[in-house]
Amino acid sequence: MKKSVFLILIFVLSFGCNNPFLETNLIPSNKKQNLEVMLLIDQTGSFNSSSAVLKNEFNLIKTDCKIGIAGFADFPISPYGSVTDFPYTLFLPLSDNTSDINNAIQIIPNLIGGDTPEDQYEALYQAATGIGFEPYISATKPGWTKDSKKLIILITDAVFHNDEGYPGHKLNETLNILNKKNFIVDGIALKADACNDLNNITDSTGGNVYNLSASGAGIFKTIQDAIFFHLNEL
Repeated sequence: MKKSVFLILIFVLSFGCNNPFLETNLIPSNKKQNLEVMLLIDQTGSFNSSSAVLKNEFNLIKTDCKIGIAGFADFPISPYGSVTDFPYTLFLPLSDNTSDINNAIQIIPNLIGGDTPEDQYEALYQAATGIGFEPYISATKPGWTKDSKKLIILITDAVFHNDEGYPGHKLNETLNILNKKNFIVDGIALKADACNDLNNITDSTGGNVYNLSASGAGIFKTIQDAIFFHLNEL
């Protein structure tokens, strides 16, 4: 009898979460807490219709990880942005509360933006550090934990500001902090304009780029696909 119980125990431990009879989207609880995801969402005028699609599609029934919500447009300085724009806003620190995550998506306001490039690098820098950039961005607490796998999903349709004289953090500074803190960045591009800059970031951090049409249709499923990809790597 003891020998039979021992063999059964060995069988269970050997298969674990790789058991082919388990549903593929069921991640063991100890792994669920090891992935933390910040959704970093474009708020500029060109993204308004896509933002409406995201809000309509977003329906997170359950979470397999902690999720935070942040957004960006540009600095409220001509010609970069409008006086009513914000370069970065943290709407929800990392949370496993499904209701809070859903609600945070719905309250993201539409902003304007000025010129075509936006401040994605600054937004990435802030999402990773929460350090602030006074007087334009107050310090925040995103909620990252030390031993988690840290993923930022950057959703945008525009090129990134990296020009001389621009007030925000630029490519090299942003890559340095992301790599120093072991962040992975995935990109969701809704226009070809965003692809080159997203590829620079994702190639350097080990992330992926997902391409969608400018309408934004399927954006929620793409977010889910990106999260499950990294969950299944744990």
